[in-house]
Amino acid sequence: MSFDYDRSAATALRLLNRFGATATLTRAGTPTGPAYDPTPGTPTTWTASAARIGMEIKDREGGLVKAGDVQFLVESAAAPMIGDTLALAGESVYRIVALAPVSPAGTVVVWEAWGRR
Repeated sequence: MSFDYDRSAATALRLLNRFGATATLTRAGTPTGPAYDPTPGTPTTWTASAARIGMEIKDREGGLVKAGDVQFLVESAAAPMIGDTLALAGESVYRIVALAPVSPAGTVVVWEAWGRR
């Protein structure tokens, strides 16, 4: 008998919808033109359910996470990438500097994202 992680992802989404907020994610467009004078591409923007969560001191000590960084849980379908920006309603815009999928058995249930202003 195998466990249904798609159901877990649906539960995570339901909880993020209930207790989280709508986040706006933005990904820079692909630059065009010559390498010495590129033209920025059109950014892509989409929304997803997300929640800002607390971060423990052990997550900050000796790692890439710095004081002032914020940790978020983001719905699995959002598929964020490092370098994207994330803004929860009424909060600052954060650049995603670290990312980890919570993916037991290869199914992404939720994304852990660390943001920096």
